[in-house]
Amino acid sequence: MKQLFYGLRSGFGMLMFAVLLAGMPAFSQSVVSTVMPSDNTLNPGDTVTVAIHFDMTGTTEVLGSFTGNLNWNPARLQYVSNSGILAGFTGFVNDLNAANGTMIFNGAKALGQGGTFDVLTLKFVAGDPGATVMDLNYTAMAAAFTFVNLLPFLTVNDATITVLNPVNSVVSSVLPPDTTINSGETLVVRIHFDMNGVNPPDENLGSFTGNLAWNPAVLQYVSNSGILSGFTGFVNDLNAANGTIIFNGAKALGQAGAFDVLELTFTAANITATASTAIDLNYTAMAAAFTFVNLLPFLTVNDANVTVEPIVGIGNDPLAPVTSFDLFQNFPNPFNPETVISYQLPASANVELTVFNLLGQPVRTLVQAPQASGRYQVKWDGRNEKGAVVASGLYLYRLRAGSFVETRKMMLMR
Repeated sequence: MKQLFYGLRSGFGMLMFAVLLAGMPAFSQSVVSTVMPSDNTLNPGDTVTVAIHFDMTGTTEVLGSFTGNLNWNPARLQYVSNSGILAGFTGFVNDLNAANGTMIFNGAKALGQGGTFDVLTLKFVAGDPGATVMDLNYTAMAAAFTFVNLLPFLTVNDATITVLNPVNSVVSSVLPPDTTINSGETLVVRIHFDMNGVNPPDENLGSFTGNLAWNPAVLQYVSNSGILSGFTGFVNDLNAANGTIIFNGAKALGQAGAFDVLELTFTAANITATASTAIDLNYTAMAAAFTFVNLLPFLTVNDANVTVEPIVGIGNDPLAPVTSFDLFQNFPNPFNPETVISYQLPASANVELTVFNLLGQPVRTLVQAPQASGRYQVKWDGRNEKGAVVASGLYLYRLRAGSFVETRKMMLMR
C-alpha cells in the first residue's frame, strides 16, 4: 500500500508538471519587424513608400502592443505623409520631428495580430544624392493575452535607400558667336541651357538666379534682351559698367530641352593691343519645376573667353587715313578704377591731354609731347600727378593739338 501511495503521488506530480508546461508560452525567438521600401534605388524627386512590417509566424503569440521609432537622413529622403497605424491597431504617429529625420509610433490591439502584416506606411520624396539607412528601433513590445515582453525575441531588419546622382547634368553655357573679334565690333552673347541630360521628372527647369562677370575694359555692355523662353524674371544691369549683372527667372510649368534664357549685347573696346576677358557665369539658385529639386548639385557651367584684336596701332592706321582731329568719349564711363581716352590726329602736332576737376584745376597731365598723325589711346588710372587716388565725381579731360581744342566729361565712381 505504501508503494502504491508513493506511485500515485509521483504520477499526480508528473501530471501537474505537464499541465504547467502546457500552460507556458513557447518561443523560437523569431518575431521579425522589417523596413520595406517600395524601391531601394531612386532618382532625385522620385517618390518612395516605406512599410513597417511584422512577421509573427515564428511564434505562437500574437502581437498586442508596440512602441517604435524610425530614423533617416532628411537630406536624402524628405518626409511627405503617413498612413496612420494599420492592421486594426489603435495608435499614434508622432511626425513632429520628421523634418529632422525621426518619428515615433505606437499601437495596441486587445485581441492581437498574428501572421504577416504592416503596421505603418510612410511616403518620402528623394532629395540629394547619397545613401541613407532607414533605422528601425523598438522600445516596447508585448504579446496579447499573456503580456509577455517580446523584445528579447525580436529581430529588426533595417533598409538602405540610395538616391542616385544623374549620369548627366544640367548644363548652362555662355555662347558668343565668335571668340575673337575686332575693336569696335558688336558681340551678342547668349546664356544657354541644355536640360536633355536630366532624368525625369526633373527635366524641366523651373527657376534660376545667376550672375555674369567680365572685364569692362575689354567688352562694353550695351543692352540685354530681357529674360527669354517664357520665363518671368528680371535683369539687374545697374552695375554693368563695372562688368557684372544679376538675372533671374521662373516658369511654373518649366522648360525642357535646349534653350536660351538671356541675350547680352556688347561692344568691343577700342584697344591698342590684343586683350582678352573671361565671361564668367555663376548660379546661386536653381530648381526643377513640379518637384522643386535643387539642381545646383547637378549643374555644369561652361564659361567663355573672348579676345579683342586692335584694328590700328598707336600713331598708325593701316586701314584708312585720319582726316580730322577728334577727341572721343572715354570708355568705360562711368569707370572704376581706370578708363581709356581715345583721340586722333590728321597731322603732326604738339599734343597736350589733361584731366581737370570741375573747378578747372589740373589733376593730371596724361600727354605732353609732339605726336605724328594717327589714332591714340591713353589710360587714366584715377590718380593725380603725385600718384594719389582722387575722389569720386565728375571730371573733365581736354585735348589740345595745335589749334584744335576739345573738352569732354567723364564720371569716376568708386
